[in-house]
Amino acid sequence: IRDRSPSRGLGDVYKRQVEEIHAALIIWPLSFITYEFLSVNLYRAIKSRNIFEPGRDHIHYILHDIYKLNYNIILILLLLLNIFLIVLGSLSFFFLGTDASLFLFIVILIIYISIRLNIKKLKTL
Repeated sequence: IRDRSPSRGLGDVYKRQVEEIHAALIIWPLSFITYEFLSVNLYRAIKSRNIFEPGRDHIHYILHDIYKLNYNIILILLLLLNIFLIVLGSLSFFFLGTDASLFLFIVILIIYISIRLNIKKLKTL
């Protein structure tokens, strides 16, 4: 006796899955990496440098070279910054909505880039 029910192959399984994670929520765990990537490449473009060459213009090198911080302290600070961004983004997503969360992501990106491009000047203040 053959089963006459329609196929329940992988295609059917994938079609039945519901999107549970919104794209505006996914960007927040990647926010610090995105901010750093864009700021380094923008800095290199402004200085007419090749964006594919290695250099000491990443935030961990800057914090070490200018502020003489230990690399372990730097890693902890950057981890805490990343956690803060994730929590802030998640809270903005759940309490303010997707549009506000995306707007906040862009505002923080602009602030991060402006700080990164002027970080050497900030030390003298």
